[in-house]
Amino acid sequence: MAELKTKLSDKDTSFREFALNGNMWRVILYVSAPLMAYQGLMHIFKIFDTIMASHISTGAVSSIAYISQISFLISAAGTGLSIGGGMKISEAYGAGDYALVKRRVFACSNLI
Repeated sequence: MAELKTKLSDKDTSFREFALNGNMWRVILYVSAPLMAYQGLMHIFKIFDTIMASHISTGAVSSIAYISQISFLISAAGTGLSIGGGMKISEAYGAGDYALVKRRVFACSNLI
């Protein structure tokens, strides 16, 4: 295993070990669970928006549907960028170059 270029905390070291050597499905679920919860809540809020708009008029429901599609488009672009940035960060993380990880995370956070 390559030596880390900077000192990792115990939490970072244990997560790195888990991510690199743990059960692949557990790692995927552990990392993606917060994203799944976020998307689930967003869909629940969209359902409530539609229900509330249906009590106003059909035009309001159409407006919610139209804005929802614009929101989906923006979300898809953001998801694509985050996956690409995550792959580059993971590449450095897997190689054990923690200084490069910090630089890449900083570079990705400046895009926001």
